This record gives sequence, structure tokens and C-alpha cells, in this order.
Amino acid sequence: MLNPEIVRFTQSWLTKAEAYSEENVSGCYDKFFTLFVVYNRLYAEATFHLSRLGQIDIESREAFPDTNAGLKYIITFLTPEYIQQRLDAETAAAIETIKSLIESERFHIVLDMRDGSVRRDKDMELLKWLSSENIKHKANGLALLLYSVRCNMFHGNKSYEPVQVELLRPVIIILKFFIRITQDKLMT
Repeated sequence: MLNPEIVRFTQSWLTKAEAYSEENVSGCYDKFFTLFVVYNRLYAEATFHLSRLGQIDIESREAFPDTNAGLKYIITFLTPEYIQQRLDAETAAAIETIKSLIESERFHIVLDMRDGSVRRDKDMELLKWLSSENIKHKANGLALLLYSVRCNMFHGNKSYEPVQVELLRPVIIILKFFIRITQDKLMT
């Protein structure tokens, strides 16, 4: 069960996110950043939940395992089956849009962490995961998509241009989906 402070925190940030328009690049950036604050808080709480249950060991770490929390632990917590069961038509359509954008090379998602250069091989691996009938691969692909876009934006590898709206709108749909199902599962 989520403690009341986290519920208040997430609700406050979700309200802020809804105030931003998705009609322009600044609104999309602001909405994504704001929603990612919520998602980050929720996947951190999911990580602590898994640790309390003894399903993962974070006791020996000196810092919070953010990358593992955003890529691995969230999928362990949610489970691929739960993600698949909760998948709605709007999110499925957003995934199809993202797959098309990657396939056509309109956008590059998984960039080289050292210099921000295109890693087509990694984008094709992401596309393969997102297209997979294997629900574990698809779930891991969705987590990688969200975390990669976050890294590209937070670390300045995503240009601040109107064309980004085309990518950010479907990513925001997927991010909202992950927030919703993570909240729901943490509430049980």
C-alpha cells in the first residue's frame, strides 16, 4: 500500500502534468519531465518494495540503483504478464507509432552514452523487443524506451525542435500507462 505522502506527491505532479499542452515542443517536454518525476518516484517505491520482500538486494549499494530501478526492477515488480493484461488500445497504438518511427529511422532512441551518436543496432534491438510476441521482451523494450528517452532529454542528446512532438506524444501515452499500472499495483 502506498503511503499517503507518496499519494499526495504523485497526485500533485500528475495535476501539474495535465496543465501542459501536447501541441508544441515546450509543452511536450514539460509534460514528459513532469510525468517522469512521478514515474521515478513510483519505480523507486517499487524497488524498495521488492527489497523489503527480499526479491532484490540493494543493501550493499551506496546510492540508489536508478538505472536498474528504471529498467529491471520495475519489470520485476510489475511482471510482463501484468503489463500485458493491463495494456489498453491507446497504449498499444502508441507502441505501434513508436515502432514505425524507429523502423523508418525518423527517430533514434538508444544513443551512445559517451557522445550521443546514433546506435542503429541498439534501435533495431529495441524495435525487435517492442515487436516481440514474447511478453518479457516487450516489457523490457517498453522500459528501455522510456528510460532512453528520459536519458536523451535529461542529458541533452534530444534536440529541442518541434519535430520532437511526433515522438513525445506516443511516449507520453506509454509513460502515463506505466504510471497508472505501477500506482495500481503499489496500492494493492
